[in-house]
Formats: sequence, structure tokens, C-alpha cells
Amino acid sequence: VGRGTLVHASRQLALSQVAVTDSTGRLIAHGTSRCLLIQLPGTLPRVPADLGPARGDELDGPYQRPALGAVLDDSVWASQSGLEIMDGLITGALEPPPLSYLIGAMPVDASEGRCVFAMPATEWLTSPLGTVEGGVTACLADLSMACAVQTTVPVGTAYAPVDLRVQFVRPVPPDGRAVTATGNVVHRGRTTAVTRADVTSADGKLIATATGSSLILPGRRPDLRDLAQFS
Repeated sequence: VGRGTLVHASRQLALSQVAVTDSTGRLIAHGTSRCLLIQLPGTLPRVPADLGPARGDELDGPYQRPALGAVLDDSVWASQSGLEIMDGLITGALEPPPLSYLIGAMPVDASEGRCVFAMPATEWLTSPLGTVEGGVTACLADLSMACAVQTTVPVGTAYAPVDLRVQFVRPVPPDGRAVTATGNVVHRGRTTAVTRADVTSADGKLIATATGSSLILPGRRPDLRDLAQFS
């Protein structure tokens, strides 16, 4: 559950914060957002005409359907480096995770310290404002940065992103064309990594920039299924 509250609003700017909790009320994440307040244009964005199949239970939202894809078994992380796993996801040797089926984001290129993700800007991702929801853009940037860190970790090493900051440059129309995020590791220490990403449109225009950091966790289960270590 995300609970957002307004911190301050002026004529043109507003600041808000959010606390994200799980079903037990435990805090998962905290965030802040600064928004520009603008007058709506005379013509509002069109309502998407068709968001998917039109028969039977296929009308259910994707989150209501059985999950597709696979979470990689710990044996994969224990036998392959982070870069080898990324190569397997790119070539199709490894099955994509459920998130890729949900929003369409897939890795398309990777090398040590660098990872590129692409995602179609479909109408499934449209916000009430008629553009792709900014959080989806942030998710794409986060994927590219987290996996850029992954390309630097050896066999049997976990990593965990701990923060994310995104600056939005322009909105993304839900036109079905690819949005691309290129993540790079700008610093890799023994236990921490700092990353940066640029998100660009199909026309090569900058959509957003992002920065983040991750923990490197040698000797931890790479799949992080033992969440008690973070409680």
C-alpha cells in the first residue's frame, strides 16, 4: 500500500511524500516527489480505445492472471556470473522473469558495468493524464541500473538496490514504440555501487535521467528469498 501526503504546494510547485508498506504495515520504502502544476490544455488526451482482448476472462487485468515467466533458481546464480545470466536473458537461453511479461521490459544489451533495457510504450501503461505513468519510466531506469550492477558481480553474489532518484525531462506518449534505458556503473566498490541511467524515446530524445546505488552482498543467497536478513 502506498500512502501519499502533500507536504507543500505553491502556485506552480508541489512537494509530496509517500510511505509504502506491506500487508502487515511494515515499511518497505519511502519516497518524495516534486511536481510542476500546469493548466490543463483545452483538448484532453484521447481515451485508449482498446486495452486488450475482448472476450471471457481475458478481460481480467494482467495482475489477475496466472504469472508467466520464471524466477531463476538459486542453482543458476550459484553457477553463473551476473554477466553470464544477463547474456542468457538476452539470448533467450534463460526464461524472462514475470515482470517482463507484465510491462514488456527486456534486456537488449549488456557488458561489464553496463546494461540496456527496452520497453514498448503501450496503452496498458497509460496514466490518468494520458501518458505513460512516470513510475513505469522509473522502473525501466531502475532495471537498467540494477542489472548494470549485476554484470559486475561474480558467481554466488547477491546485490540489492537501495535508492533511486529520477528526474523527468518530457512525457512519454503511449504510441507503442520502444523506450530505452541505458544503465552504467559509475563507481564499484567492495560493498557498494553507484549507477546512472538515461531513458530515451524511439526518436532518441531524452525522457529521464536517474541515479541510484546498490549493496553488494558476497555470500548471500543471490535470489534474496531469505528476506528475514533485511527485516
